[in-house]
Amino acid sequence: RAEISLDLQNNKLSRILAYASGIFIRYGFKNGKMSFLLNRPQPMPEESCLSPVDHQMALLSRLGIRNIDKSLELWLEDGDRERAEDFLRANWLNRKQPLVGINIGASSRWGTKRWPLKKVAELIERLGAYNIRCFVTGAAADRQDAARILKTCGNRPINAVGRTNIGLLTALIERAGLF
Repeated sequence: RAEISLDLQNNKLSRILAYASGIFIRYGFKNGKMSFLLNRPQPMPEESCLSPVDHQMALLSRLGIRNIDKSLELWLEDGDRERAEDFLRANWLNRKQPLVGINIGASSRWGTKRWPLKKVAELIERLGAYNIRCFVTGAAADRQDAARILKTCGNRPINAVGRTNIGLLTALIERAGLF
């Protein structure tokens, strides 16, 4: 059984779960979201515009955890790069052509985080004017949106929406000049 909870989500559900699980020591920021369920509430950071990672690091630093490398690294398995090159070749990408990836499926629950499809299509067209090829990514649930983008673009982006696993997606991102 867990003895310590670090609430990095800072929401009501995570606090209820930690409390109901019987975790004895519960750390989190005192932000008014059921903070009374924390028995080690911490004052909110003074900086109000922290990135999510920096916000979480602020809580960890209060516990003496510092100097953590915040870089994200994903490892590719044997064959991931080859599968990405095969995928791109099958979609008529010239090996020397610059490649940009665009994720169209930011959050199904938070529409304001999604860029309008019309804007995505405009960006793809503008990049195409400079001979830059784009690929679009997203979950299977984003396939209809991808179809709308493909329909409006004269400069055919590569459709990877719902067609990748984590290895292929990582290899495609690595291959792209910008994602």
